[in-house]
Order: sequence, then C-alpha cells, then structure tokens
Amino acid sequence: KEVDRLLLGVSEKGKPFYQDFKEINQHMFLPATTGGGKTILLLNYIEFALMKKYPFLFIDGKGSKESIDDVKTLCDKYGKDLTVFSDEGNVTYNPLKYGNATVIKDKLQQLIETESTYYTDISTSLVQAIIQFIDDYGFKRDLWTFSKYLDPNEIKKVLNEDTVELEEVILDEKNSDFSEENDEEEDFASYFDGGESEIAATKDNSASEEDKDAKASQKTIVKQVRSERAERNYERFFKRYAHEEEGDMYLFSNASSVRTQIYLLLDSEIGHLFKESNNDVDLLRVSENKEALFFSLDGLIYDNYIKVIARFLILDLNYLVSYRNRQKLNDQPFLAIYDEFSVYANEKIVDTINKSRSAGFHCIIATQMLADLEKIDPTLAKQVVGNTNTYAIGQTNHPHEVEAWANTLGTYKDVDLTIQTEKQTGRIERRDQKSDQGSLRHVQKYVITPDEIRRLSKGQFIIARKASSEIKKPEIVYVRHPLKGL
Repeated sequence: KEVDRLLLGVSEKGKPFYQDFKEINQHMFLPATTGGGKTILLLNYIEFALMKKYPFLFIDGKGSKESIDDVKTLCDKYGKDLTVFSDEGNVTYNPLKYGNATVIKDKLQQLIETESTYYTDISTSLVQAIIQFIDDYGFKRDLWTFSKYLDPNEIKKVLNEDTVELEEVILDEKNSDFSEENDEEEDFASYFDGGESEIAATKDNSASEEDKDAKASQKTIVKQVRSERAERNYERFFKRYAHEEEGDMYLFSNASSVRTQIYLLLDSEIGHLFKESNNDVDLLRVSENKEALFFSLDGLIYDNYIKVIARFLILDLNYLVSYRNRQKLNDQPFLAIYDEFSVYANEKIVDTINKSRSAGFHCIIATQMLADLEKIDPTLAKQVVGNTNTYAIGQTNHPHEVEAWANTLGTYKDVDLTIQTEKQTGRIERRDQKSDQGSLRHVQKYVITPDEIRRLSKGQFIIARKASSEIKKPEIVYVRHPLKGL
C-alpha cells in the first residue's frame, strides 16, 4: 500500500509521514521563505512522478540553476531525459503552434493591450486577421512568420500572386448589329398572310449562317484575377476599411504597438528561442510521451518578457487541458509545479489551475509569501488559498503571515480550567478550588499555534490535508531530501 503513496518525511512523533498523491489532484499551496527548503519538498513530488512514470512540468520564475541541476540529477537516477527551456539553452518554444486564431489572439493579448480600448481593439483585429491569413496559406506558424506579415506590403504581395484564370467571351460589335436587324425582319414578316412558313425557313437558315459568323467573330480573353481565398483576405485587411480616413491601411496605421512589442521580443537576447525547431517545447508531446519539462527564465533579467512568455505557456496549458479532457485522460496523472509563482502569476493561470483538475492535473503552487501574491492583486492570495486543498507551510518570518496561517489552519473547541491559590506566611500554597471557587470555560484554541509556525526551521513544514480520504489534523513534518546519498 505504501508503494502507492508518497513518503514526505518524518512526523514529530518520529513516524514516517505518507501522503496519497491523488490529494494533489485537488491542488496544493506551498509558501516558504528563501532557504526554507521549498525546493527539497518539491523534489519529493518530482521523484514520485519519476517512479510512477508520470509526465511533469516544472515552471520556475526565478531561473535557478541549482533547481535545474537538482531536478536533472533525479531524472538521471530514474533514466528520464529532462528537457530544459531557459535563456541559456538551445531548446526553442513556438507559442503559436497550437490553437485557432482566437486562442492566438488571447496569447498575444498582453503584447497588444494599450491604455486605449480603441487601439487595443484595432490591434486585436489585426492579430486575428494575420493568424487567419497564415493558416489560409499554410505558412509556418511562429512569431517570426507573424512579424513578417505585420508589413502590409508582404501581405499584398501574397494576395496579388494568388490568382486564377478567368475566361471572358466578347462578341464582335458588327455581328451584334446584324443580329438586331434579323430580329426586326422576323417581327415584320409575321404580318404577311401565307408567308409565315417560308419566312420561318428563311429565318432558320439565316440564324444558322449567323451563328457561324458569330462564332467566327467571338473573342475569348483570359484574365488573371485574385482567387476566392485572396479576395477573402483582401476583404479582412483592406477593403472593409477603405472608407476610413487612413483608407485601406487603417488596421496597420493604428496598430503600431503590435509591431513594437513583437519586434522588442524578437530582437532581444532571447528572440532566437521562439523559432520552431526539432528541439522544441511541446506540451502535447510531454503529456503523450510522459516526458519531463523544466521551464526556466531569470525573472530578474527578463522581468517583462517572462510575464509574456508565461501567458503563452498558460494558454498552451489550457489547450492541453482541453485536449486531455477530449481524450478522457483524467485517470493519467500529470504533475504541474508552479514555482516562484508570484513572478508570472495572473488571473488566467489561477483559472487554468482550477479547470485542470478534470484533466488529471496535479498542481503545486509555490511562492515565498502570501504578500508576494497580494502585491500582484489584493485578492490573488485569497483565490489561491481558497482553490487549494493541501497546504505545506514552511518557514516564514512575517508576523502577518504567521497569524494568517494560524487562522487558516483553524481552531478547535477546548475547556480551560481555572484554580485559585491562597497565600500563607512565607510561602504560597496552591490549592485546587475547582469545585467551589475555580471555573470551567469553553474556548477555541489554534490547531497550530502562531508560535509553532514561528519556530519552523529549514526543512520543517506544516502539512494540512483537506483532500485526504480520512480526517487528518495538520502535522509538522521533517521533510526527507531525495538527493541525499546521490
């Protein structure tokens, strides 16, 4: 039975502390200050995933080389290759690989949002039109291709070369007049008695000769016109805006922020990482082949970019969740660890984590303090705490955090017994007066006191398990180090 459970360490009672891995399917929150042993605890879950051959994704917002090395050491022990996407590596990531035009528009939303709703809407229309254009023509779908077609001349070049042949038949003008004269003669002949059949025969013969002459005088002109596909895209980009002040360049004239942001990213030191290659990040492949992926960017150097890239990744996770739901893979666990969560957190990722449970995701959100999440959004910490059912609370030094966690872990009913003492000469004599002068009162006491939280040291965690199949009180656990002896 214990083989199917996760050994986290030793409880204060000196007994092995096990946790059912399935509890993490209801998600876990892990706050611990720097040096509190957060990575050590996370390694236990990674080791279990490796033992069970589950796929896993580790997103690190700190860009810690030490964390990469630790995870790689574990992977080597279990014979698993680790794919690492980082600013120092050569693994690439194509964020436009999966999803329809609407999904891609949402991925690029952070790049195209401006203070003006008007200009944001224009930029959004342009982004969606470019993705539809790229898909219509079967071009490679990546940021570099996208940036090329931010130039309207490049789009027009493709559309104007996408032509089909159209034949147009033109009759000679003289022949047309002759035909009209015959029509007049036919009308006049009908007035003569007894001449109808003769004139009719003459008419038939005339028509026959006339048809021959007409065919001889016809001209067939072959024109090159834009295809239906080209016309459809011409309409999206240009024709429908011809009445605007800027004319058919309306979308491109008012969406300069898209070009600016895309080129800033591609021209940066990490721009080369967004070209599609054979050595790339592919979440669907990670899931299907049960692979191990570590996603790391240094949040100190690439603070602005990591938020954008994280948004790309989160929407790819949304796509993966949808795919796994369609394939009914909820019984095949996928471990997702979001470390240094505050560096890239937003409401999208919280929503993704909430919805991913049905797809078999087992999620762990790790950060240093609740305050880190509150800095992003005053309600974000409450959302995370409210949407996770396992807490692993590590070392914390802030009084507000200590009180918050003591209250979150809750209280229990207890009875306080008071007694009285009497003073006698030279000494104090304690007497039990509970029957006459003592008192009993019902009180609420902390399950884990604030002082116990304050005393936590490196490697000690309070584990609270609301997702357990049995009622479990929070316990202080001394976490095992999976790399000791390796």
